[in-house]
Amino acid sequence: MCFDPVNNPCTTGIIFALTTSSVFAIVVILGKLLLAAIFVIQIKK
Repeated sequence: MCFDPVNNPCTTGIIFALTTSSVFAIVVILGKLLLAAIFVIQIKK
């Protein structure tokens, strides 16, 4: 399976894992920024 360069499930799996983890990381960072912004707004009131 892994040695088939044309239809390679291993590379696809690695690329898929990398994209999902990076998307997840971006979502987590955005969530933290959003929470920080809400926190700052609450303090300023």
